[in-house]
Amino acid sequence: MDTYPVQLTLCTGDATEVSRRTGELMPAVIHVDLSAVHPVIDGFWHRTRLTAIPNPGQPLVMLCGIQGSAAFESVANRTARGVPHQCPNCERIYRQERGMAPSPIRRRT
Repeated sequence: MDTYPVQLTLCTGDATEVSRRTGELMPAVIHVDLSAVHPVIDGFWHRTRLTAIPNPGQPLVMLCGIQGSAAFESVANRTARGVPHQCPNCERIYRQERGMAPSPIRRRT
């Protein structure tokens, strides 16, 4: 049971007024669009069916069938090993599942 007296303060900001206990940290929610998460493996960015943000080391299966484990880096490191390219198999499967026409972009062979 909380034995300290409750002291509420008003946190005001850009149209935000929320009561909270003095010294209590407010939740800083970071919204992630899971459909925009594209894991990169061997220089190719892939598509996967994420239902939640994966934990580091969690196994992932890409649409094309390649498997990897989740790892996180700053976007500033994205091109450290070269610019990643789109996995053509993931893109083909993604478009088929959504009834979209095949990509009009010709791939190099």
